[in-house]
Amino acid sequence: MGVAPDQQRLLFQRFARAVGRDAPAGIGLGLWISRQLVEAHGGSIRVESALGEGSSFIWSCRAG
Repeated sequence: MGVAPDQQRLLFQRFARAVGRDAPAGIGLGLWISRQLVEAHGGSIRVESALGEGSSFIWSCRAG
């Protein structure tokens, strides 16, 4: 479904959820937990998204 640019920065916050008729149910912890895990290992995670096209979540981790 994609995420509007102004909403993308909120995705990784605790209890953040997509808004809309087709938004999946949930309590908004999945991406927050993912960010915590990735950052605990020295990495980062981000989203690339366009409304109506979907979203990609990209993570990277430092080797070592």
